[in-house]
Amino acid sequence: MQIRLFGTIEARDGNGSIALGSLPHYRVLGVLALNLGNVVRTDHLLQALDSDLPGPLSRRAIQNVIMRIRKAIPREDDVCVLTVGSGYVLNAAPETVDLYRAVALIHRSQCEDDTGEADSSLESAMEMWHEPLFGWLATPAMRAMAEKKISLLLDSEYTSPFDRPASVRWP
Repeated sequence: MQIRLFGTIEARDGNGSIALGSLPHYRVLGVLALNLGNVVRTDHLLQALDSDLPGPLSRRAIQNVIMRIRKAIPREDDVCVLTVGSGYVLNAAPETVDLYRAVALIHRSQCEDDTGEADSSLESAMEMWHEPLFGWLATPAMRAMAEKKISLLLDSEYTSPFDRPASVRWP
């Protein structure tokens, strides 16, 4: 299974795109994938959805969204959404998410001794970074979460995941 965050949020398996449901389902999967392996509290998911539902109703809505995502993800894949305390975590290998594959290629390009190999790794990363993170599905809260995460992942002053980072000078 692959999860795409560049452009429109999408989950894919060997048969193509996986139907998750409506807009909130894709947004929640996007935030969980952005924070891969880390607990995302329910209130952060609600912020990402720009939800104005009252407390108990909104928490129930998130539970329903998570239940739908769990049903949609193929059972044979090593990808699952776990409930941890008052939040959720997407448990998957980093290579499952295009953002993490791109960041790994960027880091690899910085470590390469061979300039050709470094250029190739960086070029592959930039090909993945073909569209803004989350595409048109992004809410202001999702954009803020993504900017913070990208900054941490790249360990740089670059903080805008919404444009392809071609202007960034990599060491």
